[in-house]
Amino acid sequence: MIHRKFLKPVAALLFAATVISVLPACSKQKEDELIAVDAADNTINYELVPTQRGDVVKTKKLSCVYKKNEEQEVYFPVSGKLVDRVYVREGDSVKKGDLLAELSSGNLSREIERLEYQIKKNTLLSGYADEEQNIDLQVAWLDYLYGTGQSSADKERLDKRLENLNKSTQSKKESYADTLEFDRKKLAQLKKEYSESRIYAAFDGTVKFIEDHLEGSTSNIETRVMTIIDNEEGYFETSEVYNPDLFPEGVPVNMTISVGTAKGDYTLIPLDRDGWDKTMKFSVFTGDADSITADTRGEIKISEASSENVLYVPKRCVYQAEDKYYVYIVNEDGFREVLYVETGLFGDDRVEITGGLNEGDMVIKR
Repeated sequence: MIHRKFLKPVAALLFAATVISVLPACSKQKEDELIAVDAADNTINYELVPTQRGDVVKTKKLSCVYKKNEEQEVYFPVSGKLVDRVYVREGDSVKKGDLLAELSSGNLSREIERLEYQIKKNTLLSGYADEEQNIDLQVAWLDYLYGTGQSSADKERLDKRLENLNKSTQSKKESYADTLEFDRKKLAQLKKEYSESRIYAAFDGTVKFIEDHLEGSTSNIETRVMTIIDNEEGYFETSEVYNPDLFPEGVPVNMTISVGTAKGDYTLIPLDRDGWDKTMKFSVFTGDADSITADTRGEIKISEASSENVLYVPKRCVYQAEDKYYVYIVNEDGFREVLYVETGLFGDDRVEITGGLNEGDMVIKR
């Protein structure tokens, strides 16, 4: 980088003033002091850079974000209940079916156990009713055959006894059936309430998010309380679909993560190119993918155009006026002067010069 200093002389101006002050008392004159103002030489500094030969590269940067293949957004299915327990924290690993949190359920579990026992008991008793009836019927016939004279009156009493046994058995069975139906409906309702008071992990994964101050709060079916992400390998996604031809299948592209524990350089491979209608996806090819968490942001950098071994000047040296481009040079008199140039590729920080300058020509850098 070359610095040159050019001077613009400015003439010194000399001002003299004499003020005659007339004093009424003595009519005495007084001459003021001579005041001289000198202006220092103005100095203009230009930073000059040479026209050089080299490569001009234009790159494209795409912001991308790391996505997991599956996420479970967790909501309580009922509103208005106290959140009694939360069993996990952000960052915890969970298995499919693990209990994540539960609402206050009072004595639900004990009531469910009581009903389950009662249903089993009444189911058995209902099955015994027919056997008990058969035994009672046999006893009635034996009493008739061996305990009576088998008269017509005895036969009427037997028939009446048998009828009553049938009615009693039928009444018992209907009573058991009604009780069982009621208890089963009640049990289903309690189990539903109990199920709605507990939320479980839908797959193996990691707790990514938990609502602040969840334990002790009141449930709301519209509030997301947790997010679980799976433990499978994820992918980077960008919503900017940009010239897919620049991403041949199987050809790695560079990606940088600038912050966080996964900070570093990576290479990615295009993923599912047939589905690149609204988003573009990439899998991690090289780099520590295990250190990348969901929603980590990166920047993909690709070369979309380049010119090799050409004349160039820094991009900051080139100006535009309508459809023409120009640079500033310093003429022989030391003054700045416009020079129109012909340009080629505008790169990231260099501009290709195709006419108007030669290698080594100095231009002003703004």
